[in-house]
Amino acid sequence: MTQVFEPGTALEEQIREAAIDDLKRGKVPTPDWFVHPELQGLAQDAAMGTTQTVGTITMYHTMTGQPSEVLEYMVAKKLGHKRPDGKSWWTLNKDSAPAWVRGTIKCQLHPEHEDREWLDSIGLQGRTCSPLRGRHKQNMDSDFALERHMEVKHPREWATIQREHARVEQQEERDFQRALMTQLAGNAPAKKAG
Repeated sequence: MTQVFEPGTALEEQIREAAIDDLKRGKVPTPDWFVHPELQGLAQDAAMGTTQTVGTITMYHTMTGQPSEVLEYMVAKKLGHKRPDGKSWWTLNKDSAPAWVRGTIKCQLHPEHEDREWLDSIGLQGRTCSPLRGRHKQNMDSDFALERHMEVKHPREWATIQREHARVEQQEERDFQRALMTQLAGNAPAKKAG
């Protein structure tokens, strides 16, 4: 379905600016994505070139500045997502978003994660976080983000890790109880025979 954006609207202006930037970088929008006189010529010129990437536009989170590659047909919908204060959650203009600070927390299945040996020992050898654009996930900024990533992207592996943590915790509790019982039994007064 072709979407027509009225000239002068904020949405149309953001889409126009992003599309022009993408076209300058050699990205070609799909023909049915938008109809705008200024962009039609650029799209046709770019389509004649030797571009390799088609179909995504970079959007920026208005609170964190985190970039996100979004399929072209989803841009209008994402721009329509509003915060409680009425402003958009996403923008196409990098300058209107705060500077994004990448996190440093690695996915637990990252090949270089500090627990890699332990993960291999519990049966997760060879299970790694799939590289995205040649990089494994290593930019999470909180334990919450790590946990959500594991729950969503690696649910079976996450369940295995959780079970193993619970098993180790139960074993430690049993060992503590045994040691406590042994200590109590050793300090108990001896029973008199008779």
